[in-house]
Amino acid sequence: MDCIGARIGYHPRHDTVKHSGKRAMATPANVLPPPETISVESTTVACDGGGGALGHPTVYLTMGEGDAVECPYCDRKYVLKPGSPRGGH
Repeated sequence: MDCIGARIGYHPRHDTVKHSGKRAMATPANVLPPPETISVESTTVACDGGGGALGHPTVYLTMGEGDAVECPYCDRKYVLKPGSPRGGH
């Protein structure tokens, strides 16, 4: 049985991306930039993905007992600044 990628003409081991004059494998690690990390002073944050219409629906995230939370849409990581009070907004 063949894989779906082979049927549509794409295969991650065979397709490459040109980068800095070298040929590299086409993987998510070298195609997408790393997620953004944002320092905040509240354990509750709102994320809309930035970029206006190119973002995502606004979601409100709560850190709970930890000092960080990631957005399920865009993978932005919100990190509580040292010395910030715990609790809501």
